[in-house]
Amino acid sequence: MRVLEIGRHRRVGAWTLVPIELTVIGSSPIETSSYLYASKSPHAVVLVRDDGAHLVLDTEGREIPLAGLLAEMPGLKEELSRLRPATTRRARESGQGNM
Repeated sequence: MRVLEIGRHRRVGAWTLVPIELTVIGSSPIETSSYLYASKSPHAVVLVRDDGAHLVLDTEGREIPLAGLLAEMPGLKEELSRLRPATTRRARESGQGNM
């Protein structure tokens, strides 16, 4: 089983970082028993600027399309929508507008 999950947000300057974590769980039968394994690792980070702009980077720093993550993670769109009002308000208050 492979699951992408939203990690805990971090605020850095004018950006909110939304980590995307990959959890893998599996098992294999071995003669009279079973082998169970699990791992959790970073998968990507969604950067949300105060003006609402998004950038998605994989673990090697390459830009990847947000649409792919949204298709795999239905809850991500809602989470990013929740962030937008707060980040837009901060941009207005600091006088940044669109960058």
